Amino acid sequence: MTTREILRAVKCQHLSLHKGEGYWYFVFDNGVEYETKSVYAFRLNDLSFGAWVEEGLELISDIEKRRAA
Repeated sequence: MTTREILRAVKCQHLSLHKGEGYWYFVFDNGVEYETKSVYAFRLNDLSFGAWVEEGLELISDIEKRRAA
C-alpha cells in the first residue's frame, strides 16, 4: 500500500498525505481552504487500506459539512 494508492481511492485532487514524527497527516488545500487531519499511526501499514481511505473521506466530509452550514 502506498500514499498514492490511498489518495487515488479517496478521489480528491486537493488532498495529500504526509508522514510526520510518529504520525501521518492529511492536508486539504484547494487554494482557498486549508485543513489538516492527523492520523496517529507510526507506519503506513499500521492501518488497513480501508481505514486510510475512511480517514481521508472523513476529512472531505467534514469540510463539505462546514461549507453547507
